[in-house]
Amino acid sequence: MKLSSGLKAFFTEKENILKSIRQNAEKGTTKVIITNGRKVETLEYSLSILNPEKVLQRGYTITSLNGRILKSCYQVKKDDLISTRFSDGTVKSKVNEINVENKND
Repeated sequence: MKLSSGLKAFFTEKENILKSIRQNAEKGTTKVIITNGRKVETLEYSLSILNPEKVLQRGYTITSLNGRILKSCYQVKKDDLISTRFSDGTVKSKVNEINVENKND
């Protein structure tokens, strides 16, 4: 069965359109994958920096009272036994004095 030249041209045009759509979809998909991959890498880096173990290795400590992390000097009172965690161990301390800083000065 022979196709007329008009019909061949029609199918060729549609085939070219489909090829173009497929190529654009592949390029778009690749671009999305690359962009999202970069976002994931950035988030992984941010998470690694904020990792509590890494923070401790940079010289910070985590101080707690009865297993609860302290965020303010108002959470302790004289004679409380607190625990301070370093990257290489823990120190137990007794609160002797509390000095409140006035941030409004």
